[in-house]
Amino acid sequence: ANFGFARRQHSVAMIGYTDDELIEWRQHFDELAKEEMIDFPAFEQFVKRKFEDVMDESSLARQVQYLWEKFDRDGSNNIDFGEFIEAGLAFDVLAAKDHIRSSPDGILGTFQRYAEDGFMSEPGFFQLMCDYRFFVATATDVRKLVKVADEDRDGLVNLQDFTRWCESCEFELETKSQRKKRLAMANSGDDDELGAGSAAGAGGLGGRRRVPMPPPEPQD
Repeated sequence: ANFGFARRQHSVAMIGYTDDELIEWRQHFDELAKEEMIDFPAFEQFVKRKFEDVMDESSLARQVQYLWEKFDRDGSNNIDFGEFIEAGLAFDVLAAKDHIRSSPDGILGTFQRYAEDGFMSEPGFFQLMCDYRFFVATATDVRKLVKVADEDRDGLVNLQDFTRWCESCEFELETKSQRKKRLAMANSGDDDELGAGSAAGAGGLGGRRRVPMPPPEPQD
């Protein structure tokens, strides 16, 4: 598929998704969206369906608010496609971890189900994503998950890596090197608040890149 975007605006250049992968994400966005936006009531119902079997009512209410703030990054009280695709994978990962930790099999049993010869690789993570009903399970997303969980960057995830990944409650998907870089930048920002403020002003909304919204699929 081709959305006709200029190459410099294209999803591949910005976050690594192919056109076909973006179509998959767009289909799930359209299921929740009205007039190109997801509002809070629709988001709340979706989150409750995703977490209701692992959380009590009060915890679920807090989870809804926490995730809403993670998705609605510009504070507009709506979630656009760019925000949805940026946070969607992290949302699915968070839900999968909750279910894995609370399941009868636990972390060890789950790892053994998807591992071969003591290691999980991309095919195992792909199957995990399918079984835990991620929005989509694209090749790009599979590679992202393996990269985050794989501490020694050899392309394989052992039990220790998987356990650490499952027990982490961080929302953002970061590799070890990315996390170190972010923390170093944050510390540098504390030392030079004026410079950080100037950079944010020049970039607009902290310089965060936006994902162009592909048009809805034509109706037959």
